[in-house]
Amino acid sequence: MALPVAAQPSDGRLQTLGSGQWLCGWPGDAWDASFRPDPARQFEVTGNATYSTAAGSGTYLRTGDSVVFTSGPLQSLRFQVEGNRLRQSGTGAGEKPLICHRRAGGDPRRQWAPTG
Repeated sequence: MALPVAAQPSDGRLQTLGSGQWLCGWPGDAWDASFRPDPARQFEVTGNATYSTAAGSGTYLRTGDSVVFTSGPLQSLRFQVEGNRLRQSGTGAGEKPLICHRRAGGDPRRQWAPTG
């Protein structure tokens, strides 16, 4: 059983993300919704460094607070672990980073709210 994201050490050792559904989207602003989900970026951690999406499955590598998707539909996306969420790294100036939160449980069809 994987530890919650926030409870894992961040010393550069190989680690995994918390199992279950991860919901991703773009931060909004004062004139928009506070969060705009991106269905194409939702994924589920299915096992040891593997994930699946509606478009297929792949692998990721987590070392310390860095995550990179190494194969599959999300290949090349890079994130920083920030507590119980992931924030896309490598975005350009003025670009909003993709944010992902792990779903705490419940019906996956239900509208969700970030947990971290």
